[in-house]
Amino acid sequence: MSSERILVRDILERDPRRRIEPVIKVDEQDPQIVGSELEEYVVTEEIREYLEDIIDRFIESRSRTPESVCGWISGFFGSGKSHFLKVLGYVLSNRPIKLSDGREIGAATYFCKKHSLPGQMILEKELRTRVIFVNMLNFDRERGPSITRIAYAALLKELGLSDVFWVAEIEKMLQERGLWDQFLDFIEKETGKKWQHIRRMTAMVRPLLAKALHELDKKLYPSIKLAEKALEDVEKTFELTPRKLAEALLEEAERFGGENGRVVLLLDEVGLYIGPHSDRLTDLNILAEEIERIGRGKVWLFVTAQEAIEEVIPRVEAYRGQFEKVKDRFQIKVTLTPENIDTVVKKRLLQKTSDPNKLKKLESLYEKHSGSLATSALIKNPSREYGGLLTRLRRKDFIESYPLMPYHVRLMQEIFSLLRSRGRATPELTGRERAVLSVVRALLIGPKADVGLAHAELGVLATFDMVYDAIDVEIKAVRSEQQAAIEEIAKLGEKDGLRVDSVAKALFLLQQVSDWLPCTVENISAVLYPRLGEDKVRLEKKVRACLE
Repeated sequence: MSSERILVRDILERDPRRRIEPVIKVDEQDPQIVGSELEEYVVTEEIREYLEDIIDRFIESRSRTPESVCGWISGFFGSGKSHFLKVLGYVLSNRPIKLSDGREIGAATYFCKKHSLPGQMILEKELRTRVIFVNMLNFDRERGPSITRIAYAALLKELGLSDVFWVAEIEKMLQERGLWDQFLDFIEKETGKKWQHIRRMTAMVRPLLAKALHELDKKLYPSIKLAEKALEDVEKTFELTPRKLAEALLEEAERFGGENGRVVLLLDEVGLYIGPHSDRLTDLNILAEEIERIGRGKVWLFVTAQEAIEEVIPRVEAYRGQFEKVKDRFQIKVTLTPENIDTVVKKRLLQKTSDPNKLKKLESLYEKHSGSLATSALIKNPSREYGGLLTRLRRKDFIESYPLMPYHVRLMQEIFSLLRSRGRATPELTGRERAVLSVVRALLIGPKADVGLAHAELGVLATFDMVYDAIDVEIKAVRSEQQAAIEEIAKLGEKDGLRVDSVAKALFLLQQVSDWLPCTVENISAVLYPRLGEDKVRLEKKVRACLE
């Protein structure tokens, strides 16, 4: 085995080319896609504690009204908030999923059993839960509607009702009075088309509704004119408030499952949607208050944000006193740490084979080159440290992280987060389209077949010019004058075998964290260190020549 040429892919437990959903969309509900997302989900100890706590609270609502039914899920860039939110929704509702082996099974049945989580039987057989998923980034962050309006429209869609609120009120009335099927038949006979198609034609809706009400209930609507007046009154008097939404959610919970009925409203990326808009935070606060006040433990609300709720509030400093109470409203707080995504990347993409013969070559390479690796590929003189991650090398950490250095994932998170906060990245880089997981996958498989790190000979290392390319080429997220400059620099070619633009790319990324990580020749060389055994002095000389 020692003389055999071993590639990086040979020591990985799973093929990085397998399908991994690059986007976790809470409103994507294809059973096969969701099944894959649940199968791939890594339950760290941190996540297990949060899931157990929420499931316990949810189950306890059978016997008493919970102290809080509102949760705020926050986390660092790429920490998996959307994935957590979606898993939570599917588990609480036991929605059907389709696994890779073809089995169709309830999400709670599969997930609770696999991860030894509590409440499987109760979630399966006793509680009946409807979950409403809303991706807030589907709406214009500058001119979009209130959170209450978005959530109410999502409820109507879930119920199969019109997204025109006053029309939905008429539909609900027809259903409550047992006239719904007759109404649908009447519309199809009148128009030759189904109501679900007709109601999108604004000009036809009002006269058809008036005629239908008169024909189906002559006692209440003895003339078409009176039916038209009734429709006008409904449209004029309909007023959507957070209280009305909370009441509608409670009504649906009880209709869906009686005393054991529940509705869970999940709002993904609500923090980004709130932004600097104080009225949206007020709206969310009132909605949470109404859900807790009148929901009787049957209506639950969970939201995600890129930051903790304490960090959302200062953005509307003028209203700080008014909004401090929002923190207390969301008593269930889930904070996914940067360490969480590091664990997920290692489990899903970098997990090593259990074959000791294949691992022996990597271990031998490490033993031979650990001294030069520590000297050449670690960060020098950072003013911020993460348990020695940047400045110390441990054998176990290196083997788990390879072909990345142990600090690479954490440093990527810091850089990507700052790119976003400084306005240099679109939502694609904030976790909506791609996360650190997908960037690492791009490093392994490469932009074309057989050119990524997974296809390189053992000993190669990830470098930060590759990280830049994974962002720039794969997701087109960075848009800046620096990017234009790097494209010009690329025309300079190479200096002693090192591409000049590779140094520029690494420098650009390190400059994002230059307030605590010095952009020295040593540190640029460290994040460009290409393979075990590379000569440090020679590499630094080439980097210096490229910088000049």
